[in-house]
Amino acid sequence: MAIFQRAGCMNNLPNKQDFEVSTQGLKMNRYRFILQNPKFSKWQIIMTRRKTRGQGVAELVGALVLLVPIVLTAIDLGILAIGAAINDSICRDAARAAASGPPSEFSLGDSRNLTPDKAPYQRALSVATKLYSTNFPAKIRNTLVAVETVRDIPPNSTGGAIDGDVAITTTIDIYPPFLVGAIMGGVSLSSSHKVPITYVMKSDG
Repeated sequence: MAIFQRAGCMNNLPNKQDFEVSTQGLKMNRYRFILQNPKFSKWQIIMTRRKTRGQGVAELVGALVLLVPIVLTAIDLGILAIGAAINDSICRDAARAAASGPPSEFSLGDSRNLTPDKAPYQRALSVATKLYSTNFPAKIRNTLVAVETVRDIPPNSTGGAIDGDVAITTTIDIYPPFLVGAIMGGVSLSSSHKVPITYVMKSDG
């Protein structure tokens, strides 16, 4: 009896003519076509639903596999860009602070490297260490490069502005939290600014 039932089911399957649809019918998707054809069994409809859902899940997973690394890399690059801007701003402020006071020596000199015990170096370092108190994943190094040039010093009797400049170089270590950080670790960026000395000597008189 079961054999005849199976044979009856085979006769209910759609033949070749059932798939000859009009131009309007070709615009329908496969799932909609199956629902409108009475010769398709319930089992075939269920399998079509599962296949459609499985294909959608697979496409979603594939899109996420490609999209997530791109988003994480973009976040890391954004953090690097922000860190570079912060370092450039701090370097500029540090150079202005170093040039706002008296030079390390009241004597002419070209491109003198300043040591940490010199006043211009200490003024620049006090500004550069501002970033230590923030939660940004970066840190300004507590060692910087300071170079001083003094071209002319006015006499004490008249006083006046000192002709010279101070160049400061700061370095920031940035730690991106995602892919770039995992591959490269910390990224170091440097910035340099040269500012004219703005200190004005007072006259003795």
